[in-house]
Amino acid sequence: LGKRLWPYISRALLQHFDTCSRDGGEGLEKFEAAMLRAGLIKSTEKTLSRHVHQHRHALGEQRRTSVLSEVREWLLQEDGALVKVCDADEPGSITQLLQERMGEEPKLA
Repeated sequence: LGKRLWPYISRALLQHFDTCSRDGGEGLEKFEAAMLRAGLIKSTEKTLSRHVHQHRHALGEQRRTSVLSEVREWLLQEDGALVKVCDADEPGSITQLLQERMGEEPKLA
């Protein structure tokens, strides 16, 4: 009976309830695991855990987008506190390592 009703139950849970806001979906994952242990769903049934994974991925994408947007704003603003630097004179710098490897002089901006 559980295997027949599970698709409807899981869809209803995901459509009509905010399932990931309080605990990030951990409760859903535990619920799905409990149903599996009880033998009410098949081991291939991953509707809820897939939803949680997609939700977490979407949150990660939002965070990355937000950080990139903030960094973009910093880069585009003409801030007098920002100072152009060159690492050509620093021992072990990327510029010197590339110069040694490629045999080129560093290009100063």
